[in-house]
Amino acid sequence: TSMSLSYNLRFRRMSPAGRVNLEKEGELVLYEKGFRLRGKGANDQGGVVSFSDIKEFVVSGDRIMVHTFLKEHFELSGVGNSFDQLVRDLFKIRNDFLIDALFLKQGKLVAEFDAYFEQSNALERDLGKGRAMVRLYDESIVIVPAEHDAFSLSIHFMSQQEFDDDEY
Repeated sequence: TSMSLSYNLRFRRMSPAGRVNLEKEGELVLYEKGFRLRGKGANDQGGVVSFSDIKEFVVSGDRIMVHTFLKEHFELSGVGNSFDQLVRDLFKIRNDFLIDALFLKQGKLVAEFDAYFEQSNALERDLGKGRAMVRLYDESIVIVPAEHDAFSLSIHFMSQQEFDDDEY
């Protein structure tokens, strides 16, 4: 599938210590498996960042920090009115990638619905909340947030579930 979305922006590539190695005006082109950052000018092919190399996106104000597992990080800014759309597109396409790459789907899709999620760990640390699509499969539940990483729950490993009738 040749799906590609592009956004004009300013980007900076930084070392883990925060030293800026590269700063350019250009564009971000989204693909199924990652994105390309390319400066203005016909000769600039830019570099591709694979979703498998990305640890997390941190959205703050009008900029997105892209933290990678490798030795570099990126700051995306200067998107203007398209910022919210870029955030949604980044998470949507990366979540589609994660669902396949991490084998989050188990069994056949049974149902899908719009919901609100809250995620926390055993230490009660808040891991995120917000709007999400919930996809029920035969053997797993996949939560696909609009602005967080997708995650799944295996039905076999669920210890309990509570239904709040007021919310339900």
